[in-house]
Amino acid sequence: MLIRLPLALLSLGGVLHSEQGYSISTAAGNSSGGDGGRATAAHLVSVEGLAVDPGGRLYLADAAGHRVRRVSRDGVITTAAGDGLPGAGGLNTPYGVAVDAQGILYIADYGNGRVRAIQADGKARTLAPDFRFVGPHKVAADGNGNVYVSDWDANRVYRIDSAGRVTTVMGETAGLRNPAGLAIDRDGAVYVADSGNGVVRKMTAAGVITTAAGGPGSPALGAPIGLAFDPAGNLMIADAGLRRIFRLTGAGMSVYAGIDPPLSGPTRDVAVDGLGYVYVADGRQVVRFGGAGPGVVYAGSGTDDPELLRAPIGLAMEAGGSLLIAEEGARRVRRLTGRGVLETVYEGAPLTDPVAVAAHSVLGLRIADHQGNRVIGLAARSPFPVGGDGWNRPRGLAFDAAGNLYVADSANNRVQRVSPAGSVTTLAGTGVQGYSGDGGPAASARLNGPSGVAVDTVGGVLIADTGNHVVRRVSSNGVITTIAGTGEAGFSGDGGAATRAAFRFPSAVATDAAGAVWVADTFNHRVRRIGIDGVVATVAGDGLPGFAGDGGPALRARFRFPSSLALDGRGGVYVADLDNHRIRLLTPVTDAEQPAPVRAPPESGAANPPVSGMAVWNAASLRPSSLAPGMLLLLTGERLGEGQIELRFDGVRSIPAAIERDQILAQAPYSIAGRREVELEVSAGGVARARTRVPAAPSAPALFTIARGTGQALALNADGTLNSVGNAAARGSLLTLYATGEGLTVPPSVEGTPAREPLPRPALPVEVTVGGHPAEVVFAASAPGYAGLLQINIRLPGIFSPPGVRPVVLRVGGAASQEGVTIAVQ
Repeated sequence: MLIRLPLALLSLGGVLHSEQGYSISTAAGNSSGGDGGRATAAHLVSVEGLAVDPGGRLYLADAAGHRVRRVSRDGVITTAAGDGLPGAGGLNTPYGVAVDAQGILYIADYGNGRVRAIQADGKARTLAPDFRFVGPHKVAADGNGNVYVSDWDANRVYRIDSAGRVTTVMGETAGLRNPAGLAIDRDGAVYVADSGNGVVRKMTAAGVITTAAGGPGSPALGAPIGLAFDPAGNLMIADAGLRRIFRLTGAGMSVYAGIDPPLSGPTRDVAVDGLGYVYVADGRQVVRFGGAGPGVVYAGSGTDDPELLRAPIGLAMEAGGSLLIAEEGARRVRRLTGRGVLETVYEGAPLTDPVAVAAHSVLGLRIADHQGNRVIGLAARSPFPVGGDGWNRPRGLAFDAAGNLYVADSANNRVQRVSPAGSVTTLAGTGVQGYSGDGGPAASARLNGPSGVAVDTVGGVLIADTGNHVVRRVSSNGVITTIAGTGEAGFSGDGGAATRAAFRFPSAVATDAAGAVWVADTFNHRVRRIGIDGVVATVAGDGLPGFAGDGGPALRARFRFPSSLALDGRGGVYVADLDNHRIRLLTPVTDAEQPAPVRAPPESGAANPPVSGMAVWNAASLRPSSLAPGMLLLLTGERLGEGQIELRFDGVRSIPAAIERDQILAQAPYSIAGRREVELEVSAGGVARARTRVPAAPSAPALFTIARGTGQALALNADGTLNSVGNAAARGSLLTLYATGEGLTVPPSVEGTPAREPLPRPALPVEVTVGGHPAEVVFAASAPGYAGLLQINIRLPGIFSPPGVRPVVLRVGGAASQEGVTIAVQ
């Protein structure tokens, strides 16, 4: 059987190989929140803390927005601290803010368990960095350099002095329950909103604690949470439980705001400026009151930011190139158009927890409603049930070309197939949690919480078997195998076989047109790729949770639980960066790479500069090699290929097959047969550029691989498709390999001349082993239409040979091909 190998697939066996890298950017979810514009148009998420500085600027802690915003006196909003993402490098749910007389901003960084101080010049530091707060909620600063902190979860109030020492000033003896707002009067007394007890406590400078408001004989408070003094010395109390602002004067307590009209949201804090204006944190807005009459909105539009995402967890491409996003935190599905605009596709009943979405050009959209235990279809924006009511935490979705929908039925430990007519059958999994069944029927295998599914180019179904920390594949004939992961959680194996690599709760898979498998290695905070040679590599993420790297190399980026992948068909990869609330985009960046070329600087001013060294490689193994008659070889060296190149073997001129700036592809003359050493000379314009002597041998066989001379062999299955982990060859079937370095042929070949009938055959005996087992060599001859390329058709060992990624070795005469070459067998 002759299979003509397309030159585009051969690519000279990776001789002129390019290493593919990626840059990273944010495609959706990045928003300034209105910075630089009117504060009333800004998008705020949940305002929890307020403070006014000596210059009259308002600071507000947007806890769920993970920022502290600043509003100038002319109403322009900017970000004072935080980047909108929770993390130790920025802010994580800031609840309280305060500003002292010097303009230093203090922030109760609740989620990070610390208190931050930001100088007027923008320099930030952590107060008492060795002390761990449990739940710092509000802060206040006195005139003596002390900062007071209410710890909501520890039921204490602390004082940090100017030396950074921390002292408990109110705690268990006071019986505090969820202390929140703080305020300091002119005499240095500290007031505490004891929200859980529904009172306001007062501690004098001498340490005497009393109840200032809400106790017996005082109007009842619900949940006092914010405190501030006005210029007259009256205490303003924000009551989140009653949604009112109270004013405590020497004559008693009264309602200041919240009766007519009522406040729209829980009043989370209050602040007063030097002119007596009162600012109230009212949900997603700040309302300002001044004298009689209703308050006016001072900051916040009260609406969602259309550019923000909330927990994007599932992705799918539409035929037109738009990206669908299952936005779990907002309980909706959105579309990112080619123009970069976010649109809402569907939200509302019955959708409760969208975690995955799939699109079909005819059948429309399908949505996995995880907590709702259903799969929902959309027809003209109208929802309908898909596949009945037997789902149990459905997680991943994918369509095949025939319109079958595959569902990762996570808590049922199965992958189900829904036909276009709506019938449901089990593709993989018995329903019993476990890890078993490789090499047998997928329906008899055990899975453990599968989360992701994808369909590859030859109809195989890929499964992110999340709880087993592996990626599995179900072939078109229903056989399941593990293609990545060891079954143990961890991170290891980059640069080697994916089946020996460790993953940690991979939750999504995708496949590209070349057959490579992409994996969201979620709890390793990485995106990894398994080439068709079965070798795994990290493409994006440095393994540390966080947000970083936009605009630079993807390998230096940081994710927080990448949860889904979508390939745009143009080389780009979208990543659902779940806890960063963003969609990141990986964009290919080519970084040309050669096998260790000799680098020698040219002589200044030389028209045809000499090369001080030249390396010789077998063009298939990309390793140093003896020369065999007719062998394809690669010569490398700095600027070796510049100019009018001439190549000579022992003085005999040879025509190069291909030339690039730093490398030359050539074929050794058959006339070197019988020699023990050969001199190679490269010249340009009649001037010698490089010269070296290379050992010669009767044969020096090497197998072509997909890249770099190792890993997956450049091999074709019996149907003419590329062999790969995702497209393994059946045991006992025919497989075609390609090599060079077989030596002399019968009838004799002529270097540089494509092979024609009758095809020349190696003069020396040819043998092949797969996994150490002999394979029947059905055919071995020069590949038709090529010079120096040997085609070997073998019949793979039968059922007594194990499946998986198996080493393959070619022997011609007494010489063997390079180690580390593999094929995939099922």
